Amino acid sequence: MRKNTLLGLWLVCAGLSTWGRPSLAQSAADKATARNLATEGIELFREGRYSDALDRLQRAEALFHAPVHLLYIARSQAELGLLVEASETYKRLLRADIGPDAPGAFLDAVRAAEVEAPELEARIPALRIQITPSGVDGLTLTIDGNEVSSAVVGIDRPANPGRRVVIASAPGFAPARKVVELGEGEQGVVDLQLIPLEREPAAPEPLSPPPDDPDAAREPPKLGFIAGVRLGAAIPTGRLLKGEATAMSDYAGPGGALELSVGATFARYFGAKLYLQGVTLTSPRAPALTFAQPFEPGSVAVESRVRGRAIGFAVIAGTPPGRLGGFGELGITVYEELEIERELRFTPSQQCGESARQTLRYWGPALRVGGGARLPVHRLVHVSLFANISLGGFRRGEVETSCAALPNPPGMSDADLSSLGDDRRAGHQMILWGLEGELLIGLR
Repeated sequence: MRKNTLLGLWLVCAGLSTWGRPSLAQSAADKATARNLATEGIELFREGRYSDALDRLQRAEALFHAPVHLLYIARSQAELGLLVEASETYKRLLRADIGPDAPGAFLDAVRAAEVEAPELEARIPALRIQITPSGVDGLTLTIDGNEVSSAVVGIDRPANPGRRVVIASAPGFAPARKVVELGEGEQGVVDLQLIPLEREPAAPEPLSPPPDDPDAAREPPKLGFIAGVRLGAAIPTGRLLKGEATAMSDYAGPGGALELSVGATFARYFGAKLYLQGVTLTSPRAPALTFAQPFEPGSVAVESRVRGRAIGFAVIAGTPPGRLGGFGELGITVYEELEIERELRFTPSQQCGESARQTLRYWGPALRVGGGARLPVHRLVHVSLFANISLGGFRRGEVETSCAALPNPPGMSDADLSSLGDDRRAGHQMILWGLEGELLIGLR
């Protein structure tokens, strides 16, 4: 764990210590400036502004050599994906000649580097370049536009993760170019074939697309995990059961929805997730009840509470994680339930008294389709606008009542609804739209 006291110790010790480069005559103004730059750089690092932090810390190190500077320079470089540079900075820190009487902040920096450096080394990818034919005179080799020695051909060379462009050229040969995507800790191999200019290849291997197409030649990322939450509006439509008096709009109106999901992404463009959904719907004016014996003519007021829940799984296809774009999803709701809890008040009082309770509960499977627009706000966070619709039909149901003499709602004359056949089953829909936030885990 990084020591929160490191900055405070440095601020106390840096101004008093004469430890540094003995060959440089450093003024008090230089030390004060370095101290201010280091303080600002460490605060920027803690805020996640790694590029700005690296700039301040490197300038502080140029004015005054201190292990604390090197520690936070290495950490900033690692956060920016400059793993090779960060490794060299850690090595420079560990090679520093620090005596046992050095300030405590300097000793803490060295101890932190001894722990962090090996962990960083395991994350650095290796790139091996193979050239055919071998031993070509005048070979020129570049990686990301920077010329490197041909001595690296055939050996593993440390490289930063990400998209690397390798070009080889030599007199009398057409240049060869390849693009490779390196993940942390991976080993990438690039095979380049130099074709003599005096002949054309029978079936040339197509070169990778130009650099302005970052999606091309990119290998699928490693498996990643997602956790999301959706907030939105819900509108039920259709019918509870077959029959004129069972319209969904008579029992449930628009409301709100909350959905939680967990899943995984794979093969760059695809994902799958499990979801758990809950809805709370408004209660429209309930349909009139039909009185029957032994009830007497009168009026009834109905107050309802409508809730729903669903659980299922969905597959997702769309823009790769971390990019602006869209997605579509297709899901199966294994269990969808709608519960309508009704409180009935009678005027005048009937056989059931002045009031009675009636609960209607229906459940079954559904098919869900939808999609949305995806906006990455951080490399670990997506925000999306979504819309979907569930298409289903209730297969089972039940009616619970506090009074056995209470009649069922119109169209629901059967007291036993435990199994709804084709003659009773009707289609219904649940339309949802709103905002979704997703946390990406294990994606770089």
